[in-house]
Amino acid sequence: MVTFEQIVHMFPKVDPARPHDRNRKVDEKRAKAAGQYWLDHPTDWIFPPLILTLDEDLEFQAVRDVEIAAPGLDLQLVRLSIPHDFAYEAFIADGQHRVYGINDAYLRCHQALRDAKESFKQARDSGSSPSELEALKLEVDAATRNISRFETETIGVQIIANANKELQQEWFITMSDFQKPIGRGESIRMDEKTNLTIATKHLVATHPLFAGDFPCDEGEEPQPRVDERKDNVSRASDSLYSLANLRDWIATLVLGSKSETSVAD
Repeated sequence: MVTFEQIVHMFPKVDPARPHDRNRKVDEKRAKAAGQYWLDHPTDWIFPPLILTLDEDLEFQAVRDVEIAAPGLDLQLVRLSIPHDFAYEAFIADGQHRVYGINDAYLRCHQALRDAKESFKQARDSGSSPSELEALKLEVDAATRNISRFETETIGVQIIANANKELQQEWFITMSDFQKPIGRGESIRMDEKTNLTIATKHLVATHPLFAGDFPCDEGEEPQPRVDERKDNVSRASDSLYSLANLRDWIATLVLGSKSETSVAD
C-alpha cells in the first residue's frame, strides 16, 4: 500500500500527449474524472490496485529482531528497497488513468488552497464582514482537508520485477483479448445513485406494463417483463424490454439524449 502523495512524488508521470509504446493512449478527460471521483467520494471511493513493472529485480532488506507468529510457516519481515530512479525506470502496466487523475487532483487541490488563502487575506485586509470571512475560512478548511487526504489515504500497488518490454506487451495483448467489461445492463441494475436510473427502476416496479413476470403454467420458469441484466433484448427473448433500454428512453424524454446520465436535483 502507498499513500496518494507517494504516488505523486515517487511514481512515473503520465502524459496523455506522449503515449507509452507499451500501453494504450491515456484519455485525459477520463483520467481527470478519476481524480475528481476520488475527491467527490471521501468515504466511499474504490480503486483497484495499480500494477507497475520493472525490467530489473527488486531488493529486499531483512528487518531484524522482529518475530512473526505463524506456526508451520517460515516467514520473515522485509523492507522493500525502491530504486532511486523508480519514477523513470518503472512502467505503469495498469492504472495510467488513476495515476494521472491523482496527480491532477493533487495540483488542483494545492492551487485551490493557495487561492482560498489569498481570497481570505484580501477580504480580511479590506474589512469584509465576519460572515464573509467565515465563508472564506470554510473554503480554506475544505481545501486543507482535501490535501490531508493525499497524506493519509492509501491504494494497493503490485510491482512485478524482471518484466521486460516483450513480456509486458504480451500481457497487455492477453488482458485485452480475455478481459470482459461489465455490460451496461449489469451496471444500470446495480446503480442505486443516479436519479434517472432510480426513476427507471421505480417505473419498472410500479407500472403494470413493466412490473413483475409474465403469467406462466405451473412448473414453467417465470419470465420477467423487463430483463434487468442484458443491454438489449433479442427477438427470441421472452422479455419485452431491458432495463437499459427503458433507462435510455427516460433519459431521451427528460434530457433529449440517452447519452446523458443524470439531471440536476
